[in-house]
Amino acid sequence: MSLLSRIKYLIFLVILAYLAACGRNFKTLDPQTVKALETPAASADAADPANPNSSGAKKETTAAVSEIWVQDIPNKYDDVGDFFRIKEVPGLKKEQVIDTMPMGQNSGKTLKLIRGKLRLSKVSHHFDSVANQLEVKGDVVFNDGNPFEFVLRGPIASGEIPLNIVDAKSPIKDLFRAKAVCSTSASAADEGSKPENTVDFCRRLTIDFYYRHQDTFYTDQLISKDILYNAIKKSDNTPSAIPDPIFENVPDEDLSDYERAQKKGLIEGVSDPSSMDELPYYFAEPSIDDVATLYPDVSKEVEEQKKSFFKTQKKIKAVPKLTGEEKIPEKDGQQPPPMPDFDDSKPTTKPQGTPGSTPTPKPGTPTPKPTPAPKPGTPTPAPKPPVTTQPADGSRPVDQAWGKPNTGRWMADIKKMLYLTQANSLLEAAQKLGPNAGFQVLWPTKKRHYGTYDMVEMVVNVGEWLRENVSGVILSVGDTAAMNGGRIGNHLSHKTGMDIDLAYLTRNPKLVMNRIDIPNKGGYTHSEFLAAEQWRLFKAVHEFSPIEVIYVNRNVKNEMCKQALKSGDLPSKTDTTSPAAKILTKLIIEDDAHGNHWHARLDCNVLKALKLQTKCIVHPQAYVGPECKNVKL
Repeated sequence: MSLLSRIKYLIFLVILAYLAACGRNFKTLDPQTVKALETPAASADAADPANPNSSGAKKETTAAVSEIWVQDIPNKYDDVGDFFRIKEVPGLKKEQVIDTMPMGQNSGKTLKLIRGKLRLSKVSHHFDSVANQLEVKGDVVFNDGNPFEFVLRGPIASGEIPLNIVDAKSPIKDLFRAKAVCSTSASAADEGSKPENTVDFCRRLTIDFYYRHQDTFYTDQLISKDILYNAIKKSDNTPSAIPDPIFENVPDEDLSDYERAQKKGLIEGVSDPSSMDELPYYFAEPSIDDVATLYPDVSKEVEEQKKSFFKTQKKIKAVPKLTGEEKIPEKDGQQPPPMPDFDDSKPTTKPQGTPGSTPTPKPGTPTPKPTPAPKPGTPTPAPKPPVTTQPADGSRPVDQAWGKPNTGRWMADIKKMLYLTQANSLLEAAQKLGPNAGFQVLWPTKKRHYGTYDMVEMVVNVGEWLRENVSGVILSVGDTAAMNGGRIGNHLSHKTGMDIDLAYLTRNPKLVMNRIDIPNKGGYTHSEFLAAEQWRLFKAVHEFSPIEVIYVNRNVKNEMCKQALKSGDLPSKTDTTSPAAKILTKLIIEDDAHGNHWHARLDCNVLKALKLQTKCIVHPQAYVGPECKNVKL
């Protein structure tokens, strides 16, 4: 063989190898993850029985919890090939209607969305890295009828992938469709290291399947097995603390507990698996709007419904016209003093007392007579649909939040990551509302008080609710987002203007943004934490804002369960279906870093349905349920 022939042969082999690599299948289930779960990891640090916070002790505890969780998977999830399906969703009965929408004014028909009557099996998938497409195969049975094989395919464009039947002759071509949402860990996709319109980003999936029967859509949801295994292995993947440089040269005694936690890189705590009572369930509740993205005729109906919604919506307090004319002070005012030094472990002893210091400046707001709290035993009515108010001139920015709250969105055409555009300022809103704002922005010189218009609207209305219902208390606002979004300090999320840190309610200025989760007179929380009012606020905020999730810590969650039971909102400790149970389910325990503030995230799906934030993407969230079974009254 001549030298030229040899070179050609080698080039041919290289091309074959390249084509084989391009056409490889990416599976969401990582074999190394499964192997690591089956083989207990050897700890480099010996566990110290006398110190439950030692690294060795924590690893042993986590290993024990992981083993229990792995054993619990068959009880909670069905194995469906490459995916898991949760058997029972807390708060959702069998074949319960999830969402409805009237079809036109004269048709008399109603679209319904129900979880049930679909049985999926042998579901597999692969990514075509050449065509940049996702393909999903499997079998589906509707209403115990005949099984149908299906092949669904769709382009990977922006982290959300519409999937349609490939076979034009399939009897279920116009009936059966799906939508997949890409997911990966925050650390892997952080700062645009993996643009979300590529197969490298889409390592984990949540897929909603829909089957149409007349005016009813039946749905079911599958999650990549690796999502669940990653949750079980979470302690091994916990990101290192990232200290916030803005406080690097500030003495601890001049910082609040919240600021000191940021200085240490602890504010964005990751849940410790050993702190959860049980294996979490992953279920993102779909809506008619999700259906509309897949079925064109439904899309038209949804559009008409939205127009009708804006004509008949309930008015809430209007946001002042925001033009970017904020006045950032040269120096922040004196901040509330810290309680005992921040410690990310659970407190075992009572604090020695609250140190004195200069209190937070009080707003010049008159203190209206508070509305009396509901009598015990009076159940809470079902939360009303979230509403939005447009400014008097009819204008408001839309499409401000881009991508997931912890990743943003890669824009290939401009080769740039987008997080937050046309941001609105909470400081400007507070300054224009003046003493009647009902809220204050802490530490404005940090320039982390920007968000979407919907976020400003939520804060304005929480402030108004406090003025009307809780005397002597205003809302203290911590970090939201930078003006253009992106990473701020040690936060993993807070990148798109859809997340916000807010102080728990108290009339003691020394406790503002300090740990109210440390009990000083027994119970779960500090005696000066306005627990009953906080529970009422959590209920109220769901009425005038679309809330996806609120992060709190375990003691606060227990206290909220207690208040819900005492008020009669939660019928029993085991209830999972009442409106209160659904709100409590959205209170997610996220480490002890949330003992000094609550972290709220707006609901991307709702804002998409209203065409206010169509560029945002939901970040899959692990829900456990109300978690009130073991609460002591």
